[in-house]
This record gives sequence, C-alpha cells and structure tokens, in this order.
Amino acid sequence: MTQTDPLQMVQAVRESSARVVTSLEALDESQWRLPSLLPGWSVSHVAAHLALNAEALAGAVEALLSDEARTMYASDAQRDDDISGLSAASPEEILKRLADGCRRLDPLLVETQTNRAPLGLGRIERTPGSGRWISTADVAGMRWHELEIHHCDLGPAVTAYSPADWQTEFIEQLLSGAPDVGDVAGKPWEAAWSATGRPPYPGGAASV
Repeated sequence: MTQTDPLQMVQAVRESSARVVTSLEALDESQWRLPSLLPGWSVSHVAAHLALNAEALAGAVEALLSDEARTMYASDAQRDDDISGLSAASPEEILKRLADGCRRLDPLLVETQTNRAPLGLGRIERTPGSGRWISTADVAGMRWHELEIHHCDLGPAVTAYSPADWQTEFIEQLLSGAPDVGDVAGKPWEAAWSATGRPPYPGGAASV
C-alpha cells in the first residue's frame, strides 16, 4: 500500500470482508460443517474465528482510545473455547456476528490509519503476559491478512476463492514478512501460500 493514502489498507479490509461474507452466504447448512483446510476446524470454525477476531481487535482498539489497556483475548484457551462455541451456532448467527464485528471494527481501523495521536504508541497484547504485541498502526494489515488467508482456508470444496486470486500487493507483503520461505517453484502466489506455513493448496488453485 502506498504511504500517500493511509485509507487504502482500510479499503482493502472492507473488500476482503465483503468477499468472505459473500462466499459464506452462498453456503448451505451442510457446507458449513465440512472440514476446512485447517486441521480440526470446519468451515464454521474458520468463520467463527474471523468474527471473534474482529470483535477482539475492536475491543482492544476501543480500550486504547479510552486510555485503557486490554488484550485481544483473555487467554489462548478461552479464545479456542469461544471459537468452538460459536462454531456450533447456526450459520445465520455466525454471519451476523461476523458482519457486526466488521462494522464495529471499520471506523476503528480508520482511526488507527489516520488519527494515530490519540493512540500514542499504543500496542495490543494478544493475551495477558504473552509478550506477543501488535502495534495499532499494524492492526489494519493484520486484519487484512486474517481475512485473505482464512478465506482460502475455507477450501475449494466451498469457495472458488484461492491464493491465485490474491492481489500482487498482498503477495508481496506475505513474502516480505517471511524471509525464510526459501525457493518455491511456480507462481508468486504459491510462494506466498507456502509462507503461511500451510501445505500446497489443494489442486493448485481454481483461478490459476
């Protein structure tokens, strides 16, 4: 993303959110229960995670804007329990939580990108005492990564969206953050997908 328009990243998140919601809205009940590409997670687990991630980021940024400190999650165990619990809900409930979370987070991403003074040098910790921090300036980029990667994690059985659809800028960001990815033969998206630590995308990719 260019440095001249800080809202480009926010727009990228909006577009990614819309694509994920559109893919999920097209699924029937049985498809929500299919396995995703993430071990042990169904499609509904991935959707639940994206909903709860939006809520967690929004809550943490809201706290910083009120001069408070709040971690994204109370603990890793609680995060996993929350994902498991929401994944068992109806597709309608999960979609509502996802859409509501995206709407809540959107103006806060604008704050992190355009009005950083009230946030100071704010950082958000993942869980209490974890030492895993994210700068508020990086929240929008983190959310973009979550949406794009997990959209593909839904799997080719339920969505035509694949790493081959990733924008060049997104691929470059993934590769710049993974200097140890090594040489991956093939197209740039294949190297970027490898940089996420996942096995080769099933069947190559639908949009190759």
